[in-house]
Amino acid sequence: IPFETASGPSTLVVNSGTLTSASFAFTLSAVSPAIFTYGSTGQLAAAESTSFSIFSYATPANPGDPVVVYATGLGVTTPPTATPTTGTTAGPSTNPLAVKPTVTIGGIASTVYGALYTGGLYQVSVGIPPTAQGTEPILISSGGTASTPVQLPIAGITRLVSNGGFGSAALAAPGEIATVFANGLGTQDQITGFPATAFLGSEVTFNATPAPLFH
Repeated sequence: IPFETASGPSTLVVNSGTLTSASFAFTLSAVSPAIFTYGSTGQLAAAESTSFSIFSYATPANPGDPVVVYATGLGVTTPPTATPTTGTTAGPSTNPLAVKPTVTIGGIASTVYGALYTGGLYQVSVGIPPTAQGTEPILISSGGTASTPVQLPIAGITRLVSNGGFGSAALAAPGEIATVFANGLGTQDQITGFPATAFLGSEVTFNATPAPLFH
């Protein structure tokens, strides 16, 4: 959408050959934040490390790490970014946003180091809160408008639930079979070996007592 387009009640028309669509009414806002996603379910944030490695459940980010999040709809830049003309590229790749967005990860305010418009998308550099772990929701806000939260995989435990229906989150009893969801535990399955307390270098302790593992 051209940066020069004024905000407010707007219309959209699509021309294709000799055909012209009916006018479609919508509201053009100064900002409309959204985070790019990837994966079959489209729920993981398009975020990568400083070495350009995309984060996943198997290769999560680490608490305290600086990361780059890819977003859209964060508004105008300073200096202004002009809409590219026919035959040109998407434009400058180093224009900072006029107003720096805010980012929360797991409900915790994150340090925003910078935000640039890179021709069609924005790169927002943030620091993961040191206390964050597991898969946490991340959202970006600008101009009082927040994006829909998506998931950012971070090393550590996401949740503990009862093995019976995956209920009773963060509540367990001695002798119960429980399931721990966590990131960064490798990619190889181990489905036999009970009552061993360590599989493939991983173990679980409750108040420092090792627990027998099913898989």
